[in-house]
Amino acid sequence: MDTDTLATLPPRELQSGLYEVVKYGLIYDRQFCDYLDEHLAEMLERKPEIVESVISRCCEIKAEVTSIDESEADLRRILNFGHTFGHALEAAMGYCGITHGEAVGYGMIAAVLLSEHKGYLGRSTAEALTRLICRIGPLPTVRSVSVDAILEAMARDKKRQHDQIHFVLLKEVGKTSVEAELDESVLRSVWQRITSRA
Repeated sequence: MDTDTLATLPPRELQSGLYEVVKYGLIYDRQFCDYLDEHLAEMLERKPEIVESVISRCCEIKAEVTSIDESEADLRRILNFGHTFGHALEAAMGYCGITHGEAVGYGMIAAVLLSEHKGYLGRSTAEALTRLICRIGPLPTVRSVSVDAILEAMARDKKRQHDQIHFVLLKEVGKTSVEAELDESVLRSVWQRITSRA
């Protein structure tokens, strides 16, 4: 990988990629998540040694996950963390005004809030993780996106299996739980929390 090409990216595109980077720490490696929290400013400044270290670890994690589960049957689903809400948000916005990474950023916040609702994460942990995600860069406003549009898009998501919507949640940083068909009222409540702060 030629990491020098990152110097050609506008800040928003770099930030969009970093949402996916943070995902790897959240789902698989607490120590890596802590490293990202500590070195996020240097990543945004594109410090070469930090960039190379982070990209290397992301590749290692993806390789580990996909080699264990080549058919996306179980473990590999964790790579979709943040993507259930993220894909739905992209579709609800007509794929305009938001990048894929930004949508995943919102999706990860939703997943963190769902994990808090399920009792997996304490409030202080959920707030700390949300802050980490938001520190990557300003997310576009989504206040005008209706929860009905989100739910309708979610129902059409290509990742549905056996007519069920799967959500990747955090049992703790670095450990996940894949759960299906969360109550619609909970999804509505989470989206309301997101739009109230966006």
